[in-house]
Order: sequence, then structure tokens, then C-alpha cells
Amino acid sequence: MNGEWVKVLDPQAQQKALHLTRGRYQREVILGTHNISGSTLSGKARDYAARYKRSREALLERLTQAQIPWSIEVQAHGRKILVFGEKPDSRPTMWDIIIED
Repeated sequence: MNGEWVKVLDPQAQQKALHLTRGRYQREVILGTHNISGSTLSGKARDYAARYKRSREALLERLTQAQIPWSIEVQAHGRKILVFGEKPDSRPTMWDIIIED
């Protein structure tokens, strides 16, 4: 089951991405429990936001290296959603997107 922070256009891409996760947090990002921007961090986790950001960046780099199609969709009010699967337009790489905390 996917959370509110992910859109799946290609379920196989998401399944491949799950195999590249390292740890519970990265798995929850792929499943949409946590936001790709880190805005869902709370409590003590917020104190370590920079480490979580590096974790997300490393995950996205592994997805790119594995040629798993992903993108980040910016919705109303700047809400960032992780998208799996190709869109009709060209897909950005992690270096084309600035992920803000």
C-alpha cells in the first residue's frame, strides 16, 4: 500500500526501488510514508534533518544509477511527491532538482 507522498505510474519501478533501500527510512520514502523533501520528519528526527537529506540523496542516486524511472512532482503549495514511472516529457535526474528541507 502506498502513502500520500508517492505516485506510482510504473509499479515495477517502485518494486525495483524497494530493493535498493538501506534502512526503514528509505523504504518509507519509497512507499510514500515520508516525503522526499523531509517535511514529514518530526521529534528528534528533525534534529538530524541533514543526515536524512543525505540518505534521500544517496537513495535517489542509486535509483538513477539503476536506471529506475523517477521524478519529483511539485503540487499545490510546493508539496513534493515522488513519482515512479516515465512521464511523456523527459525525466529529470537528481542533479536537476533541488530538494529543500
